[in-house]
Amino acid sequence: MQGFSLDSIRKMAEDKIMVAVDGVVSRIPNGQQYRDQFRQAITNAMNELQQQAQSQMGNIGGMMGNIGGRQPDQPNPPTH
Repeated sequence: MQGFSLDSIRKMAEDKIMVAVDGVVSRIPNGQQYRDQFRQAITNAMNELQQQAQSQMGNIGGMMGNIGGRQPDQPNPPTH
């Protein structure tokens, strides 16, 4: 997915979800009064998903470093 960041993917998904929520809310009698609550719940859920994805991406980076034989944050061993 070259050219896509987690932020851009999240924004696209969140925009589509918000449009869907607005469509549903508009069909519910007095639904507009709950619109902000729905939107806040979706934003919170998207924040959690993004944090989990970033955490998983960090774990993958750590595993790739381990495959190379040393942790990414460790200095190179001395050569004698």
